[in-house]
Amino acid sequence: MIRPATLKDVPLICVLGRESLEVNDPYPTLRICDDKIKQTAIEVVSGAAHFAWVNEDNEGNIDSAVCAYTSEIMFHERKQCSLLLYYSRNKGYGNGGRLLKELVTWWRGRPGIKMLTIALEEGTDPKVGCFLEKLGLDKKLPVYVGL
Repeated sequence: MIRPATLKDVPLICVLGRESLEVNDPYPTLRICDDKIKQTAIEVVSGAAHFAWVNEDNEGNIDSAVCAYTSEIMFHERKQCSLLLYYSRNKGYGNGGRLLKELVTWWRGRPGIKMLTIALEEGTDPKVGCFLEKLGLDKKLPVYVGL
């Protein structure tokens, strides 16, 4: 069952975030700060402007999470929402796909948010990009990063 995350879910969201980074860390030379992951998870879960949903199985275990952070755009009156965490222990569409669909529905229902940004790391299953296109998102820009 997918549902909005609560503060009680923060420890498990942090575990999923850590697992996600261990599977496909886009910046493997940088040190991961578990305290920062926890602070960000608390902010996203408790902030009404942000998005944090989880999937809970029949036994009450959380196996998937999607979290997005809303912030100001430098030169625009509306905001931007950026995906922070998309991770599912289950492969295929399943719960992760339902969570992404819920994120897009949530974003579309908020006229104050101009854009939703989802950057897929290298090695992400191409089916995820196809699914996002089916949800109506466009692939616009490559991302360049200096470290």
